[in-house]
Amino acid sequence: MVLKDCIRHYVVSDFNRYILGSNSYSESRVFYKKDGDKYQPVPLQDIRNIMANIIMNEYGWDDELGELDNNEYSTSRYDNKTERFGKKYLWMALHKTDAILSDHCSIPKGRFYGYNMPKQKDMAAKPYPWLTDEHSTIDPSILDKEENYLFSSIDNTLEDVDNVGNDQWMDEKYKLPAPRLLLKDKNDEDWVLLTCYDGHKTNAENDTIKDLFLYTNAGFVKKEEIEAYKKWAQKQNFHGRWMPECRNGSTDYLWNEYPWAGTYTRQLDEWEKENCYEEPGFKLMLSYEAQLQETG
Repeated sequence: MVLKDCIRHYVVSDFNRYILGSNSYSESRVFYKKDGDKYQPVPLQDIRNIMANIIMNEYGWDDELGELDNNEYSTSRYDNKTERFGKKYLWMALHKTDAILSDHCSIPKGRFYGYNMPKQKDMAAKPYPWLTDEHSTIDPSILDKEENYLFSSIDNTLEDVDNVGNDQWMDEKYKLPAPRLLLKDKNDEDWVLLTCYDGHKTNAENDTIKDLFLYTNAGFVKKEEIEAYKKWAQKQNFHGRWMPECRNGSTDYLWNEYPWAGTYTRQLDEWEKENCYEEPGFKLMLSYEAQLQETG
């Protein structure tokens, strides 16, 4: 990525689509400028322009640095060991841009407005930078330097596939294994799994690999509503992903920011709309938030 390609590169990059949000919107969902008695969102193109100016004129991005990133790519979403100068410059510029815009714009207290424009009553009294989406999700108060984990590595005990052929295993009629509901820790104590990314990779015939990914997510229903839920669930086809999911867990705020901090309170409406499921007679809440509520 050379200097003349700097803006063009990140305009079409995943950073632009998913971090800045251009995959869904052309305007910011965080920063608003007051125009008369209305609030208008800041165009994402304006944010990109500010970032590009910071990167090139303040941080000194040049062709030589750009050459270092040529043909360097991450091979996985979850194991990103490849260092790229361009991405670091983007993140530094974005944090500074957030601070600049916080000085000149308004930020809503909540985050779920759909296509409706927020009003004066919806705006935070002070547009602090931590009300943006870019803030630390590493809580230093719960770091364990000794890494004294309660659980050891879990072997593939989901299913025995050593004597199952690939064709049989891939057949849509072949039953998925039952998800793990309980785990025992090193002290022989039982733990209920609220959410689990499970699976296995097992060597198979002709140098192939059976690769299973199984995701489970628990939900809470009130005791007095459980019979209504059972009757409803017995008639449902849960194939697909139409039930609510919380793909990132409760990572938008630190543990000790619950339940008082703005990083938590500002997303309650969004959580209610996106992470609960309601039918006549019952309301299901995803386990991340519902379990956290128990600590209150």
